[in-house]
Amino acid sequence: MDYKVDLEIQELIDEGWSIDDAMTAVLGDLTPTYSVAPTNLVPVFGDHRIDIAHWGFKRVFGGRKQNLINARMDRLATARTWKKPLLTSRCIVPMSGYYEWVDRKPWYITGGNDPLAAAGLFESREDGDYVTIITTEGRDEAGRVHDRMPAFLTDDLWEDWVGGELTEPGAVDLLATVDESVQQVASSLSAWRVDSRINSVRVDPRDHNLIAQMVN
Repeated sequence: MDYKVDLEIQELIDEGWSIDDAMTAVLGDLTPTYSVAPTNLVPVFGDHRIDIAHWGFKRVFGGRKQNLINARMDRLATARTWKKPLLTSRCIVPMSGYYEWVDRKPWYITGGNDPLAAAGLFESREDGDYVTIITTEGRDEAGRVHDRMPAFLTDDLWEDWVGGELTEPGAVDLLATVDESVQQVASSLSAWRVDSRINSVRVDPRDHNLIAQMVN
């Protein structure tokens, strides 16, 4: 989003509007979506700003285009692709839950009524804004479903994560704190099997029944 849109949303929030209501007032209908695919637009929260970004960093490796939807937390401080955005362009990707596929069957992992805040990295390019979600090893219920999970932040860490530029030692210290945060959030997550139709291009992504628990 451009600066004017950011400013309009922030002014409403400063007046006491909720984030959802402010974004809806400025951007239009923001009906919850229960099926998000790579390259889709997703909301992201940055340092005193709100944006809509495409999910996945666009890169070319060996002449092949790739869409990097995830970034491993253990490689952020050293990998060339992630090092700069880690120091300068961190963000939060809000979600109610996420899907993992096990033996071709989808599972939904969620914090229930509590929204989840995934640590992300953000970049602006001439053709738009892009975000990748940071992942770490799966833990507790999420780890029983899959060996990887988003790096979720406790709410007391949000400001530190999105706030300002970091030095390299500062980034290492912050990532250690994020790791502790992931463990705390992971202990509150639940998981259940859902219908495979979430993978269909014909499904209505606004259908809340996509996250309904399968009986068998």
